[in-house]
Amino acid sequence: MFCTNCGNEQAKHNQFCAKCGARVQGHSEAELEILLKPVQKVRKNYKGWYIGIASVLVVAGLSVVLLLTQGSTPAEGQQSDATWQADIETPEGSDDVQLTDIALDKPVDNETESEALVETIVLEEQTPVISDDEAVALAMERYQTNWSSAMSAADMSILTPYVVVDSQSPNAVYKITNIQVQSLSQLKKDGTEMEYATPVYETLDSQKISDTHYQLQISKRVKRTVQKGGKTTSTTFKETAYTYNLIKGDDHWLVDSTVESSVPETCYTDETYTVKAVCR
Repeated sequence: MFCTNCGNEQAKHNQFCAKCGARVQGHSEAELEILLKPVQKVRKNYKGWYIGIASVLVVAGLSVVLLLTQGSTPAEGQQSDATWQADIETPEGSDDVQLTDIALDKPVDNETESEALVETIVLEEQTPVISDDEAVALAMERYQTNWSSAMSAADMSILTPYVVVDSQSPNAVYKITNIQVQSLSQLKKDGTEMEYATPVYETLDSQKISDTHYQLQISKRVKRTVQKGGKTTSTTFKETAYTYNLIKGDDHWLVDSTVESSVPETCYTDETYTVKAVCR
């Protein structure tokens, strides 16, 4: 047998190597050849990785240089004051298109100049001003809801609490609706029923005339169904627009009258409000 440390051949019963003094493991010649075979260290090749990383860094550096170059001062002969033109969109057909030049590179010296710069952008309000008085808006909602109920039942008493009964206006809603209700009552006696759905309306404008007087411009759509003998004979979808006068009574607002409107009522065949029909 042979010493696993130095390879010197040993006597069969030796426990320690006579040459190097190491403990003898008792391996055969074939085993010793394997154990003493030098271990080959594998050296990893990192060269390719180093080249790839260096390439990426070079490309990134060039990109930063290009970006900084593009943001530099304009060349000679070009406009030195960089400006941004803000186009403020307005509805088609409107004449209120504002184009505003805002200097981006001019310093603002004081608060006055800062306020002036902000004021150069004028945003035209596109949506109407809705009533700032909740009680006025509620009075209009109650009127519209109870108007349809009074018309369907042909009963003016349903609407009376929400209108000015003794209005002196020629367009008093009480007088006009009362005439309509009387006609509907006569038709009801003849077997013709007319049902008015609750109007779908929108407040287009609101003006406070005084502490006791408001004007609301309303656009509304209402469905009317005519029945005779229990069968539906016609259905009409009407679109109208009115300006209502609301007057404040002792403790609440009432609908008084309407203002003469140049917008005619329009009737349609279905709820899409696209195909017009004759208003009856």
